[in-house]
Amino acid sequence: MKTRIRRFAIYSVILTSMLFICFTLLDLFEGTAREKIIRNAILSVATGVMTSASLTFWPKSADPKGR
Repeated sequence: MKTRIRRFAIYSVILTSMLFICFTLLDLFEGTAREKIIRNAILSVATGVMTSASLTFWPKSADPKGR
């Protein structure tokens, strides 16, 4: 269980930071990166944590045959 929690934490940090960087870079094209920074942070944290939780704690959900 300890390794799953570590894996969850590592996946969460990596996914959250990458999503935040991507969302911010996409907003730079519009020129609204600083205006939408809170929205980008909330969206990236929610997506990063939920995705890493599904990858770590429910590995059979990714396999359609249930192996």
